Amino acid sequence: MLDIPLGSANSISRDGTVITGTVGLLSTYSLYWMDGSPPTIRNIEFLKDGTKNYVAAVSGNGIIAVGHGNTTGGVERAFSWNKNSSPATTNLGVIDGYDRSAAHGVNNDGTVIVGNTHRSQGNMRAIRWKEETDYPNQRRAEILHGPREASGWIANDTNGDGTVIVGQCFVRGTTYSHAIYWPEGTITDVQTLECLGVHSSASAYAVSDDGTVIVGESTEPYNPNIMHAVCWKRNPSTGQFNISNLGVRPDPPQDTWSAIAHGVNHNGTVIVGVCLSHNDHQREAFIWRADTTPQVQKLEDATQGYKASVAFDVTTKPDGTNVSVGMSSFREASGGTIAVRWNNLSIVDLHFPS
Repeated sequence: MLDIPLGSANSISRDGTVITGTVGLLSTYSLYWMDGSPPTIRNIEFLKDGTKNYVAAVSGNGIIAVGHGNTTGGVERAFSWNKNSSPATTNLGVIDGYDRSAAHGVNNDGTVIVGNTHRSQGNMRAIRWKEETDYPNQRRAEILHGPREASGWIANDTNGDGTVIVGQCFVRGTTYSHAIYWPEGTITDVQTLECLGVHSSASAYAVSDDGTVIVGESTEPYNPNIMHAVCWKRNPSTGQFNISNLGVRPDPPQDTWSAIAHGVNHNGTVIVGVCLSHNDHQREAFIWRADTTPQVQKLEDATQGYKASVAFDVTTKPDGTNVSVGMSSFREASGGTIAVRWNNLSIVDLHFPS
C-alpha cells in the first residue's frame, strides 16, 4: 500500500529552509515544512467551513504562505497564512462586484500579495493585497489595470519588495496571450513584454527579487504547438526588458512540445521549470544556470527511467547550493507524483512526511 502522499512542493523560502506544498488529488490540503531534525511540519488550516486548499507561494522570509481554498457556501477565496499568528489563516476576500479570488505570489516580507479575482460572467482581473502602512496585518485590495486590448488579466508573482508584479493578459477576440508587468509599485502603468516573434503568445510566471529578470514562456512565431522557456532581462541603460530563449528542448526531439520557466532565484542567475513532450506526455524538470556549460540540465527523477518531474521554484543558498522544489514520479503511485526537492541536480527528499 502506498504510504507516501501524492502531491507537489510549490514554493521555497529564500534561505532554503521552508517549503510549502499541496498533498492529495481531489481532496487537497496544504503543508508548511521547515528544515530541522526532525523537520517541523504544519497543516495550513482551511478557511471557515472549508474542506480543501491549495498553497501557491511562501514569502522570502518563510513566514507568510498564500493560496486559495473553499469557504462557506463552497466559494473560492484567496488566503494568507501566518505561522506566527492565531488564527493563522486569513480570508483575503474579494473586491465589491467580484465573486472569487486566488493568491499566486507574495513578496519577501509578506506585505504584498498578488493574484486574480473573477466575476460570475467570466471577467478575470489581477489583484493586489497590500498591507496598510499605519495598520499592520490589514491589507487593502486593489484591482490592477490591464492593457486596453485585453479581455482579462492575472498577476502571478511579485519581486522582493513588492514593486514589480508580473503576469499575463488575454487578447480580446483572439487566442493570444501577452506577458505583462506592472513596474515601480504602480497598479496603473501596465507594460507588455515582447514575445519571440509576431503571432506568438507569452506568459510571465515569476520575477527575481531584484526585479531585473522575469521568467515564463513564449510560443514560436506562427506556431502555437511549440512553446519555449524564456526570460526577460532588464537593460540597465534603457530600463526595457529584452527576451531571451533559454534553449530548453526535449530529448529526443519531438514534433510538438512545451518548455516553461516557473521559478527564478534572487538575482536571475538560476531558473527552473519543465519541458513537456506532447507526443508521449513525458515531463522533465530542468535547471538553467548562467554560469555553467551547458546552461540547461535536467533534474533527477524520483524513479529511475521515468520522465514525470516539474520544478516550480528555486533559491540559491549562501554556500552556492541551488535548492529547487517541485514534483516527481513515484513508481508505486500508478502515475502519480510526490513532492520533492533537489540540491543542485540530485533529489534529496522523496516526499513530504505525512
